[in-house]
Amino acid sequence: MQKNTKAIIKPPFFEIGPKQYIYGDAILELAKIADEASQRHNVQVIFTPPFPDIRMVAESTRKAIMSVLMPVAVKTINSTAG
Repeated sequence: MQKNTKAIIKPPFFEIGPKQYIYGDAILELAKIADEASQRHNVQVIFTPPFPDIRMVAESTRKAIMSVLMPVAVKTINSTAG
């Protein structure tokens, strides 16, 4: 099932971004609860699951908007004052 890739976000909405503190079954349970609350209260939910769980959460929710936080490589530059 393919979802709309361009969502229009308008108030009221709330955002859930659990970082990497919960994942797997726990993130799926939270996403389903948020999705149900979104439908019941007519409020948009922006959900940012951990990268490995995006597909599972997107396929298991109906109204939640998935937000993807991409891992970013950080390069440290050593400088020498001279």
